[in-house]
Amino acid sequence: MKVQKKAFVLAAFFSLSLFLCACKGDDSSFLQEELKTVSPENEEGESEQEDFTEKEEDSQKQLEGGIPEFLENCFEFGTYSEKIRIPNADNMEFVLINEENRIELPECNVLSILLYTLYNETVLYEGSPEEIKDFFGEISKLELQKEEEHTDTLPLDADCVFEAYSIMVNGHGNYIGINIRSFSDGMHYFDIQQENQEEIYASAKSESLLEVVKGMAELKTVDISKLENIKKLEAFIDGSWQPLDEEKKELFQIIMKEKVKKAKNYFGGCPFDYRLKATLHDGEIVEAYYASDSCGTLVIGDSTYEVDLAPEEGEEKQFKYREQLSSFFNKH
Repeated sequence: MKVQKKAFVLAAFFSLSLFLCACKGDDSSFLQEELKTVSPENEEGESEQEDFTEKEEDSQKQLEGGIPEFLENCFEFGTYSEKIRIPNADNMEFVLINEENRIELPECNVLSILLYTLYNETVLYEGSPEEIKDFFGEISKLELQKEEEHTDTLPLDADCVFEAYSIMVNGHGNYIGINIRSFSDGMHYFDIQQENQEEIYASAKSESLLEVVKGMAELKTVDISKLENIKKLEAFIDGSWQPLDEEKKELFQIIMKEKVKKAKNYFGGCPFDYRLKATLHDGEIVEAYYASDSCGTLVIGDSTYEVDLAPEEGEEKQFKYREQLSSFFNKH
């Protein structure tokens, strides 16, 4: 599995993640309190909470301008109308990794969680507070390893299955961005950016968190051998699904059976403008996203594949199979 980096992520260097649960040991106060969505006017509590509300309201005004450089271009993908609040009575300051190597969040509101899909689309995560709580619950269990810098050396035999970027504002009106990248071997890498603070880099391994993030991204494993039994193949052209003829369906089946290979650790930026939908004889529907350039990359389920070149036919025909798939989208 894998996830592609976006162009705008170069401006806001680290793409997305989801925030992490305040925890001081295994019995996190956050996990003992129900996560809830609140509007500032409904906020109750002590002076610290009132101060948090005022600062949060001030920060909302900043959305119109003056946001930190590391968040530029992020808010165009949307923010939550009702903020999801993560409570922490003891910490209104910064994200930190405590002495037990756990992540602790400050009192904060979540403004936005952006998911980066395998086919290079950025979407606002619309999970419920309960689902977000489950995510934080898994993160709160992690024993983190601090890293000196952003980790470029990633697993060589694993696919990047998930990337997410969370945007929050703490009790003092300062923005926080947390990026998480999750790989198919269970490794997770965190990059945490905060106003007026040094960046934090950390990693951890967790199979249970891997299952949670795959669910958030709605990823499922697809056995591509099933594509030998396609009843109907359609292409998304001019805003609608259009059926392809029997010849194209058979060609697609041949390519999927004989002319593709798994793309390990794919982390590119191909333009996935082409979409195919295969309806199998048992009624299952499998969607594929195909790159519209010459890179020959296919995203199916939670995995990325590369369509082979054909070097035996000469340099000028190397891209035969890739061009055959692209021809499915020619307008007639």
